[in-house]
Amino acid sequence: MKIYLSKKKLALLFLACILFLVFGIWGIIRPEDLVTTTFRNPLIIKVIGIIGVCFFGPSLILVVYKFFDSRPGLIINQAGIIDNSNSANIGLIGWDDIKGFEKIEILSTKILIVYVKQPNKYIARANNFIARKSMQRTYEKYGSPISIASSPLKINFEELEKIITEEWKKSKVQKKNDD
Repeated sequence: MKIYLSKKKLALLFLACILFLVFGIWGIIRPEDLVTTTFRNPLIIKVIGIIGVCFFGPSLILVVYKFFDSRPGLIINQAGIIDNSNSANIGLIGWDDIKGFEKIEILSTKILIVYVKQPNKYIARANNFIARKSMQRTYEKYGSPISIASSPLKINFEELEKIITEEWKKSKVQKKNDD
């Protein structure tokens, strides 16, 4: 099964990145304009602006790149999962290497954590330094370097979770039948 990237969702992510970049740059250049009762210190606003630019700048580049990427965002087949929805591009995650799944939510975004037997193998496969560091942080925080979000895909999270878990269970039954 091939699940393609959603151009509509990517366009919304693009707009969100632009909005956060504008506020980040504004916070760096003119922090006093953004002083409120919650954020009274211009230095804190400037630091938040720098963090925002450092995060949303690369995110914007990734969103633009993915917008023009015609490959499927996710391929689910008899061998496993190939995730092309993010910047890591780690290749095949084999069903036989998957131990299980967990649904988490970060800022109202549902994410499927994929627990694998050899986490460091996947971290090493990441095609760039930033992706490797991101996967390492995910591994340290959630116990696995692999996470799949439906946000850039043409599928909702519940359908995505159902398809992946059903295919994984089928692969386990098939393996038992083969043994």
